[in-house]
Amino acid sequence: MNRGFLRHCSLVALLAAGAAVAASPSVQKPQAIEPATGSATFRVFLRGAAIGTADVTLGRTAGGWTIRGRSRLGAPLDVNLTRIEINYTDAWLPRDATLELSTSIETVAVRGRFSAGSPARVDVVRNGEAANTTATVSPDAVILPNLAFGAYEALAVRLGVAEPGTEIKAYVLPQGEIPLRLESVTDETIQTVDRVIQTRRWRIVFVNPTGEVPADVWIEGRRLVRFDMPTQALSVAREDVAAVGSRIAAVARGNDELLFIPSAGFNLAATISRPAGAAGALPAVILVGGSNQTDRDETIGGIPVFGQIASSLADAGFVVVRYDRRGTGQSGGRPEAATLSDFAEDVRSIVRFLRRRDDVDEDRLAIFGLGEGGWVGLLTADREERVRALVLAGASATKGADLVLEQQRLMLGRSTMPEAERQQAIELQKKILTAVLTGGGWASIPPELRRQADTLEYRSILEFDPIAAMRKVRLPILVVHGELDRQVPPHHADELAALARSRPRGTGADIVKFPSLNHFFVPAATGDIAEYATLTGRAVAPELGVVTADWLHKALPPRRR
Repeated sequence: MNRGFLRHCSLVALLAAGAAVAASPSVQKPQAIEPATGSATFRVFLRGAAIGTADVTLGRTAGGWTIRGRSRLGAPLDVNLTRIEINYTDAWLPRDATLELSTSIETVAVRGRFSAGSPARVDVVRNGEAANTTATVSPDAVILPNLAFGAYEALAVRLGVAEPGTEIKAYVLPQGEIPLRLESVTDETIQTVDRVIQTRRWRIVFVNPTGEVPADVWIEGRRLVRFDMPTQALSVAREDVAAVGSRIAAVARGNDELLFIPSAGFNLAATISRPAGAAGALPAVILVGGSNQTDRDETIGGIPVFGQIASSLADAGFVVVRYDRRGTGQSGGRPEAATLSDFAEDVRSIVRFLRRRDDVDEDRLAIFGLGEGGWVGLLTADREERVRALVLAGASATKGADLVLEQQRLMLGRSTMPEAERQQAIELQKKILTAVLTGGGWASIPPELRRQADTLEYRSILEFDPIAAMRKVRLPILVVHGELDRQVPPHHADELAALARSRPRGTGADIVKFPSLNHFFVPAATGDIAEYATLTGRAVAPELGVVTADWLHKALPPRRR
């Protein structure tokens, strides 16, 4: 894919130009593959917002396979693909492809005809003006026009019989041919309201002349389930897995228990992980996520942070609970009307649930709070005496309003924005914070910014004071932090530990900082938020689990019999 993948003006310019490319040095003839035929609808998301749908039908013909589809993509793309039709042979060698689209300024039709041993013929009609060209296309190429997501059904078929380390040729009609490098494949489970879907998730890389672009492709059998391009904030998901009640179980243990825990008039969807073969009542840990609307795995940049931490702690002898925050994933409730206090009450509901389980020692319960989840953990520990230990991971030591300003200054400091514009941005942020906290002064703030900021949750975050909360908590605390954290800088860990140690004797506090780890305890180069989607390492550092488990075993000693 080209870097202008999400800019239809660049797309149309390339469509009009056509392309001629060099011949591929090798050809791998696809195997005869029999995917399931039928229709599917996909939802298209950009930066988390739904912008359109794509319909696709895969059919069997007398001489091969046909992919037909259409899609309508709203702002900011504003592209209407009225017709997509791609024909392949029985062995999935391309025969021809037709693409018809329109934007607010033009209409474009493209037709490509492919034949082994001969150059492909490509016809482009733009606003009624025709242009013809030829292109050398590998006989086994997959035809992937930009934004024609139904065409990825053919890629799903090819991935179904591929191996990591191999390469697939893709012809981006009509721009040119590029290689797709197949880097890795993992088995993943997607849970919907109606069923459990076993998928394979491929990490692939589009090797463009302008640079490499990573992507993830999920397939069920040999049909497309989901396609993500993290660097473009683009996600295309089949309708059943795009529903709010669906989730990817990126990390699943054989004895995981999926359940719903009653809270304040709704249920929290959760996963409980246990040590393999363990017996008796065990210590338990509740994982509390940050401010993002993520699922129970706290998946960031494709990395299931909590899924990996839960597995590590379960291996160390703990019962571990991770859950979808209210209003997220499969959990009920309305997040827009919730505050940090409400989220703490949800954790208390989980505590009450755990106390009724025979496999949990109710006197050995702990909370692991990541980011804002650390604040929720502090609130819970103040109200719930059964919580006996608290881990603050990547948490802030300053009031929410101060943290927001600090984060903005750090972000602007790394930008190329002129100094005058930086100061304007900071002043606007201060006005927004004042308006949220006081309820007045919105007249000078753009309405779209007010819609984002004027919520109960955001106000509770801005008002929260971890210093005051820390003084109320009487239990052992472990502070862990990545030294490359650019979301909550490491000085917050030192300040939290100092606060914890200033409490009355007998409570205890420890601090561990990890070199070369970011906010989510993943090895990183810079730790910047922009780096999350492009991290080459996809695993939480194992030393986090080791340090946390060792500390928890000391903080939660077994009762004397």
